[in-house]
Amino acid sequence: MKIKITGFALLFVILTACQSSPQQTKQEPAHTSAKTLSTKQNNLYNPRLSKQAEQTAKKIKGVDEAVSVVLDKDISIAVKVTGFDRFKLKSIKKELHEKIRREADKKYTIHITTDKKIYKELSDLRSKLKAGSIAPEEQKKKFEKLNKDMHG
Repeated sequence: MKIKITGFALLFVILTACQSSPQQTKQEPAHTSAKTLSTKQNNLYNPRLSKQAEQTAKKIKGVDEAVSVVLDKDISIAVKVTGFDRFKLKSIKKELHEKIRREADKKYTIHITTDKKIYKELSDLRSKLKAGSIAPEEQKKKFEKLNKDMHG
């Protein structure tokens, strides 16, 4: 008899705990879901132009790898240059800037760096943007910091 009462009480507790209250359903739309966050990011982040900028950078002689993020009106590109090509960094950056300027609208500001630390940070930011795991305010803040660091 005790087992039946205990089982019934346990079942009652589980069923009542799983029900959602009206207050919870009202609060849910106020929070941003992952889908909403991803939609907001897509308004700022331009993956198509970012991929195009990376491909352009990789075509330049001396550039081994490239990572790019296009957010709002800024194009930030970090490239890896190794070996004797490191002696030609200035000309590589200039050539890349000219090619990107021809391909993109004039409204974009172009930032280019060969700094390895910024390359890694920009790559991490791009991964987070693709995954949609970063808030729009935080992405803008990190991106602006990276752009500031690129110019010293």
